[in-house]
Amino acid sequence: MKKEDKITVLCQIVNQIIDENQLPDEDKIRKILEEKGKKEEDILKFLVPDRHIYKNYLLCSDRGIRHIDNPYTDDETEEIKEWIELHPNDIRGLALGLWFTGDISLVEIANMKPDDNYNYVHRKWERARFTTRALELHLENKDYVFMAIKEGRWEKLTPQSFQMKLYHICNRLGIGYKKLNRNEAMVCKE
Repeated sequence: MKKEDKITVLCQIVNQIIDENQLPDEDKIRKILEEKGKKEEDILKFLVPDRHIYKNYLLCSDRGIRHIDNPYTDDETEEIKEWIELHPNDIRGLALGLWFTGDISLVEIANMKPDDNYNYVHRKWERARFTTRALELHLENKDYVFMAIKEGRWEKLTPQSFQMKLYHICNRLGIGYKKLNRNEAMVCKE
């Protein structure tokens, strides 16, 4: 059995356990393995490279999100974050600040609605700061968290606009731009 197949089967098992909202005992896990026609030894003989990446894979595989390590060095990340802090009225900068908190992709940020803000984002204070500030910038429109006026009306921002903003920030700071794909989320090490 290929490593990818083992991970897929294990993910299905974990998702089934989560769906049943129960913490299983060993017998229950063996029963599920038997139902799937898999041997326990076959499933459990693979190495998980990093518990954060594996956890995120389990949580995000259905959303098509790929977790990556921060492509910027610690110093570069700090410079970018400082620029974002110095420009609190820049809605695209706030979106990038949210991305740098980890575990959220540019697509998820672009599609975030105010209700999502409270359900998913507020797990971390740093995230709440960015989303709350973004909502304050357009109090009269509550369709999406990250919106801007275009041709006299509010429009949802796109992942591409966040990528372009990061390009311009890096250019201003003298940092080499490293492209982020729209479906990539930075691994959160907390």
